[in-house]
Parts: sequence; structure tokens; C-alpha cells
Amino acid sequence: MQPAYETNTSTTEVIEKQPDSKYIFNGVVITPEVVSQVVTKINEAKALLPSLPNLTGLERRRMAKLGTKTLGFVHGAFEAAQKDPGVLPGSLSLATLAQQEELYEALSLLEAHASDFNAKLGDALLLTGSWNYSVALSIYQMFKTPLAKAKMPEQQAYLRQRFARTPKKKEDQSSGTAKTK
Repeated sequence: MQPAYETNTSTTEVIEKQPDSKYIFNGVVITPEVVSQVVTKINEAKALLPSLPNLTGLERRRMAKLGTKTLGFVHGAFEAAQKDPGVLPGSLSLATLAQQEELYEALSLLEAHASDFNAKLGDALLLTGSWNYSVALSIYQMFKTPLAKAKMPEQQAYLRQRFARTPKKKEDQSSGTAKTK
């Protein structure tokens, strides 16, 4: 069965469209209006769903987990209950089982889409952050030149703080204790 969402995360296609740059976001701008629209759509999607829980770590650890290995077991148990409803406790009905199974499937599909979106957003954030940091390092290297030191000592001193070294501890050979320079 094909997923209902795109799973291709390769950047090759985007790089081919912009052969002058291997940085895929060259010239890309996300306006404040677009950010606002996306946030509004995300909030609209949240509003469509029932109140979603916010479990604590302890609550998560104490719960039985449904995963790929146990999903077949759950389906088999539900099918067995449908064939012989008399095995169900009085507090459960076939309708409740069917409703919870449908709810799980719907939430699973939504989670897959949200995870895909979140992963791509995270990759984009990582890529842009990496680019920004690489450029900042290049700028810092330029500020280390004698001309830049003379022209802008305050900026050079500020940037140098990022790579400030702490004194290394030397071990005193006679007593075996560490001393700083």
C-alpha cells in the first residue's frame, strides 16, 4: 500500500533547478504573511481534533505500547472478538472496538503526515542554520585579518568571544595536583 504522503526527502531535484548554488534555499524568502498563514493553518488543524493529551514521561513508560510487532496481535484479537462477542467483558462492545480501531488508524495517518512535515521542517532548519553558521565562520576568519582588526576592533573582539579558550590545567608533578597557568 502506498502512503498518502510524499516520502522523498532528496534535495537533488531542487539543486538541479538551481545549478548556480548547491545551497537549496538560495533566494528563498518566507514572508511574515506566509509564516502567519502556516501557523493559522496548523492551529486550524489542531482545532479540528479533539483535545489531544500531553502525557508525562512516567505515564508514557507505564502504558502498554502498540507497535508494528503488536499491531497484528491487536487486529487478530479484535477479529476474534467479532466472531465471538461473548468473550468481551460487559463494559466493552464491538462498536467500541471498531470506533477505537478507526480512531487509531486516523490518528496514525495524521501522525505520519505531521511527522513527515516536521522532519522536512527540521531538515530545512538544520540546512539553513548550517549555512548561516558556515557563513558566520567565514566572516569571523575575515575579521581576524590585520586590516579588519584595525578597522573594527569591537566587532572582532565580540566574535572572538565565541572561541575564547579556557586555560588548560597542568598537573604539578611533585604533588600530583592540577594547577592553572
